[in-house]
Amino acid sequence: TEEFRTGLATLGERQLSFDLWCYSNQLKEAANVASDVPQTRIVLDHMGTPVDLAKNPGLVDVWYEGLAAVAENRNVWLKLSGLLMPIVGFGYHERETPTSHRELVDAMAPHIAKGIELFGVDRCMFASNFPMDKVSSSYSAIFDAYLAIADGLGLGAEAKEKLFAGTASSFYRLGA
Repeated sequence: TEEFRTGLATLGERQLSFDLWCYSNQLKEAANVASDVPQTRIVLDHMGTPVDLAKNPGLVDVWYEGLAAVAENRNVWLKLSGLLMPIVGFGYHERETPTSHRELVDAMAPHIAKGIELFGVDRCMFASNFPMDKVSSSYSAIFDAYLAIADGLGLGAEAKEKLFAGTASSFYRLGA
């Protein structure tokens, strides 16, 4: 709505940011909204939550197209998180045995790589989605998976520092 866009523009005027959580089928609209408020810093939470991704492999291309549309807006950053929520469909929350480190890496790595490809390390940040992800895995297992994914992508120390701390610190102006 126009009121929502006005509010977002006001955030930018006041040097504030906005955390946006939407589903993958809403990413094109998110891209349009972001383009209307280029002075407002926005972070897309949980990679635009692809509902039933694990059960619907055909969704990947549509989801990636939506992420690419959002990434065209230089005022938008991406949180590399939320892929283990039950709504994404991997079913880890239904298991009696904990997910293995390898399963987490295999499930998340291609999508995290795509997010980094689209947004770059300067606009990506690893993030926790606790306690929501607790039903799927432990915090330490997810964090270890993030470390393994970063290593597997061959990222250097500077890129890793940005993904694990620097980008978030800059986006949220933690040093200001």
